[in-house]
Amino acid sequence: MLLKLVNDISSIEATLRSNHTLQTLLLDGDIQILMHIDNSTSINSAEDILEAVGREKVIWTQLLSETRAQMAEILGVNHSLYSEIDPLHLPEVLSMVGLRIGQGELYLALKSSIAGVISTVNEKQCIRQQMAYHAAKLEELGTKLAAIEAAEENSNEVNLLRYNDSITVSSAKERSKRQSAIIAKYTAKLELSHSTLTQEYHEAKAAEHAAIAAEQRAKVEELDNKLAAMRNTAAINEDIVFFQSSKRRRT
Repeated sequence: MLLKLVNDISSIEATLRSNHTLQTLLLDGDIQILMHIDNSTSINSAEDILEAVGREKVIWTQLLSETRAQMAEILGVNHSLYSEIDPLHLPEVLSMVGLRIGQGELYLALKSSIAGVISTVNEKQCIRQQMAYHAAKLEELGTKLAAIEAAEENSNEVNLLRYNDSITVSSAKERSKRQSAIIAKYTAKLELSHSTLTQEYHEAKAAEHAAIAAEQRAKVEELDNKLAAMRNTAAINEDIVFFQSSKRRRT
């Protein structure tokens, strides 16, 4: 039947699983059935999100008592809607009926669900007691778990200390070896640097002495040249004196 296809009210879950995409159906038949089909396809057209369409169908066909009674008769559904609603959810459902449909429908919903509402109070009290019991048990188990973890942590610390003690000597030896190797490496570098610097120092000194010697040789050569010039001048002067003296004797 097409009505069941677009809106199955046999249960809330069935309503939510109904077809929510058909928007227009041109049919002939029973006016009341066609009215409910048209109503369901209109809800399909009014919403874009399928989940929202399902919720609207539950509100306007399942929770609206007159509409549900008519559709239940057509589809052969003979049980109360509120018999399948968890009593813990009844306050929310009743609040939604009052807000979305109206106070008159809320009164009818209360009449249909009053037994569930009363049992909800007792069930809530029972749930609170169970929650308190389980909270106490949870705290007790948490304390035991903390004690076990503390004991394990202490044991791990003791084992770690023993392990550290066992590797302390070997670690010290390894560090000593590494330090000795580093010292030997840098000692060799220092000796090489010292040798290189000593050779460079002597080479520099040798070059400096060679430069001083060359300078001194140049000065000696200069002095020799001056002395030779002075000797030549003295010889010339002697020849002049001798020539003048000879000339005077002849005259």
